[in-house]
Amino acid sequence: MNKQNQNEESDEGGSPENTRAPSPEDAKPAAGGSRLPSGFAVFTTFPHLLFIFEFVFSFVVTLLYMIHAMFSLIRWKST
Repeated sequence: MNKQNQNEESDEGGSPENTRAPSPEDAKPAAGGSRLPSGFAVFTTFPHLLFIFEFVFSFVVTLLYMIHAMFSLIRWKST
């Protein structure tokens, strides 16, 4: 019996000491044929690039609201 046949038989048998959990590298790509980007590679596609502007805009709006609330409170306390 050659080594390839032994590996096939041991994979089918599934003894507990030879089994292992599947790793992310074992996963097959989606039907489209490409893997999902991770890390900073997410920001290389146009739809994902829009997330940067979304985060910046939401930060600016929140900052302006907090400044407005602070000055409104100061004005309300002074009357």
